[in-house]
Amino acid sequence: MGMDCQATFAQDMSLDLDLHRRYFRSCLHEFLPGAYIGLDTNRMTVVHFCVHALQLLGACDQIDKDAVIKWIYSLQIFRAAGSDPAQLGFRGGTQLGNPFDPCHAPPPWGAGAKTEAKGRRGGGSEEEEEEEGTPALLGAGLSPEYDQGHVAMAYTALATLRALGGPGALPPPGAPARAALVAHVKALQRPDGAWAAVAAGSERDLRFLYCACAVSALLGDWGGVDRPRALGYIRSCQNYDGAFGLNPCQESHGGSTYCAVAALQLMGELDAFFDGGGGGGGGGDREALVRWCLERQAEGGFQGRPNKAPDSCYAFWVGATLGLLGAGALADRARATAFVAACQDTAFGGFSKHPRQFPDVLHSFYSTCWLSLAGAPGLAPLDLALGVAAAAAAVPDGSSGGAAAPGSGAAPAAQLPRGDNGGDELQEEAGGGGGGSSVGQT
Repeated sequence: MGMDCQATFAQDMSLDLDLHRRYFRSCLHEFLPGAYIGLDTNRMTVVHFCVHALQLLGACDQIDKDAVIKWIYSLQIFRAAGSDPAQLGFRGGTQLGNPFDPCHAPPPWGAGAKTEAKGRRGGGSEEEEEEEGTPALLGAGLSPEYDQGHVAMAYTALATLRALGGPGALPPPGAPARAALVAHVKALQRPDGAWAAVAAGSERDLRFLYCACAVSALLGDWGGVDRPRALGYIRSCQNYDGAFGLNPCQESHGGSTYCAVAALQLMGELDAFFDGGGGGGGGGDREALVRWCLERQAEGGFQGRPNKAPDSCYAFWVGATLGLLGAGALADRARATAFVAACQDTAFGGFSKHPRQFPDVLHSFYSTCWLSLAGAPGLAPLDLALGVAAAAAAVPDGSSGGAAAPGSGAAPAAQLPRGDNGGDELQEEAGGGGGGSSVGQT
């Protein structure tokens, strides 16, 4: 690429935050380019990116919160008693599984909630309701094997609900909807400690382990996580260079490394994992991991793995990892911010993967996260482990099924640094499918 991003950014240290607010608001409430058609099954994640970016930009009041909350809950899956809990959770979009029918959607939670199924594909009956009053299968005509929740969608759904409505927007302790989510997380954990994305025919790797930990942290309920097995799987993914691959014996990568470190933080096992003692068991090489992360800074920005071009989203993946490890100040934040600023679209708003390319919501969101992490003026503080604004990340009161993990490490706001301080993602640009998680191999 060879461009001097430092010089480019030095000409104008300001960021047009209003333009970026308009970009995310347009993507959320107005329209998306045709290239996003391939992401229709991951629409929950696109909403997640837009809502949390607007919260970081101080523009959450510009969102039709009630409409988005109702839409999210319309995608939660309920089943009759005795069904496979792995099939619960949240769908990724309205075109998946049973048809979206807002006139008959169940209440978000509460005993005695009933779901009418008349007039739907295949009809429905009173027998589909649980004896204890849990909502019946929404859209009863479709076989459950074709209507399954995805653990990444559970994470993005709950995080977005927290951003829009605070703790009160989540199912309260004891509610059927909450129990269904904990059961969903528990049923997707595999014997080796990894998590599958969905109940059947799914890939499994650190992305989905992270999502399971994030769901548990957001609910304040760790009853669905077998921690010793999860820690064992994380340990098996660490390589000789200190970083982590998505699975054992795979190449170290910035996205999977973030998932491992953030999951350890959410479980309260980060220090034990690297320093010994406690449930983490020790053995992780913190110094080697910090060195590997610092070596990912190239041409100002961060790359996902060696010999790759820098990419705006890795400023967050690698920068947040360094922050969680207590080594954030070792990175050259000014040069990384200069690279991200060079990826701005000054006509439409948003950020691209590389300078002088079209923006997309994934890179726009994670660029915004980096700017918050780096202390850019006008942005809300970021929770490093949950990857959302700190205001959306506080553990709810009244947790059950296990103690909530310790605080996940919010990055305080600070002045924008001006000197030298020292996966395929969900989609490639706006297209591409993937496993419904925003971390992959690039």
